[in-house]
Formats: sequence, structure tokens, C-alpha cells
Amino acid sequence: MSEIGKAKNYKYTDALHLQFFIALLNLIRQFGVNVLKIGVLFDKICKSVEQEESCFKIIRKSDISNLKAESDHARDDIMAGIKKLLESALHHFDLKIREAAYRLKIVLDTFDHPTTIINLPYDAETVTVNKLLHEWESKYMSDLEITGLIPWVKELRERNNAFDELTKQYSGQLAEKTPLRPKEVRRETDKLYKRIVLVINANVVVAEENGEEPIYDPFVNELNVLIKHYNDLYAQHIGRLEAKKEKEKEEEN
Repeated sequence: MSEIGKAKNYKYTDALHLQFFIALLNLIRQFGVNVLKIGVLFDKICKSVEQEESCFKIIRKSDISNLKAESDHARDDIMAGIKKLLESALHHFDLKIREAAYRLKIVLDTFDHPTTIINLPYDAETVTVNKLLHEWESKYMSDLEITGLIPWVKELRERNNAFDELTKQYSGQLAEKTPLRPKEVRRETDKLYKRIVLVINANVVVAEENGEEPIYDPFVNELNVLIKHYNDLYAQHIGRLEAKKEKEKEEEN
């Protein structure tokens, strides 16, 4: 008598968990839902896996929050560079350059206080940078030319616009997020799988007691091969994590 082995599905990573259950559903379809006598449970687990896949796709999208942090750092670098160039220009031997730098710095200081621009919240920084650039470009273009800041101003605008575009993408991502909770969906999938295993194992016993043909054996055998494969993948994943921890400890020592 064949019996379904123990899958460590509750420990699998999100990706491995989803892959296992997609493979399981395909295997069930291959042998026949009616043959396995799990029609209602199969419909339920299909829906649960579909919801899990929906959650996973959203989680796996490019991590815009990290991209925003990198983009913010990039525009902050340009702002810091502009400040240094202005400070240097204030000590230039050419009086015209010193005067131009002084006028530009007065405008910058107005926007840079009481909180420095690069320390403002993301959206506030975007708006403030746009206002600063508008003020400079509408009233102080000659000063920007004299001090050689036009390429820097252009770069700051491009990086600020790039950050603003990421913000819009992030807002769109939040809007499309599913109300489903990934952990809750996983838990439901695992619960349904446990019931399916119980039903099939019970059917195997009943079939054997009634002297029926071992129609479940081929399915159970293939499922056990599938389970072993994913348990091995999980074990390899844990092994890599442990090896990484050991390497980090060695480097620290």
C-alpha cells in the first residue's frame, strides 16, 4: 500500500511553495480529479493557489521602494555637488563669478532652511527642488551660466523627474495590490492540501480493504517523487543560507 509522504510545504519559500502547488495541481489533473475523488477540495485548492499566485506576482514586482531610495540618493549627490561648487565660486578671483554665486546662494539658502532640502521627506524634496530650479532658471540664468552650473541644474532636474516618475509608479503599484494577505492565503492552501492528503490516504486504505485495484498507487508514487524533489530544493536552500552565515562569521573574525 502506498502512502503520501511528508512535504515540508509550510517551510518552503514563497516561490518554492507556489511552484510545488502548481506542480501538484498539474499532477492531479493528469490522473483525474474524479478518479482521486477530491472534486470539491480540488476546486477549493485551485482557487487558493490562484490567489497565492496573485499575491506572489505583486510581491515579486520590482522593489520600487528600494529604487526610490537609490534615486533620492542620486539627486542628493547632485544637490551636494551644486553646494560645493557655489562655495568654491564664492572664493573665485573673478568678481563677476563671486557675485553670481552669492546671488544663487541666497536663493538656495531660502529653500534650504529651516530643513535642508536633502533631508526633507521624499515628496517635499521633489516639490522644493522644482521650485528652486524654477526660481533659478526664470530669474538667474546668466548667473548659472557664469558659474558654470547649467549642466548641474539640468542633471538635477532630470534626476528629480526620475524620482517623481518612480513615485507615480509606486502609487500605481499600491493601487493594484490585492487585499489578500499572502500568509493567510498560504495557510489556506496548506490546510486544503492536508485535507486532500488525508482523503487520498483514506481512499487508499478503503480500496485495499475492499480488495480493489490499487488505482491510487501510481498517483501516490509520482506525488512522493514530487515531494522529495521540493523537499530537496528546500534543504539546498537552507544549506546555502547556513554556508553564507558561516562565511560571514569567518570574515568578521
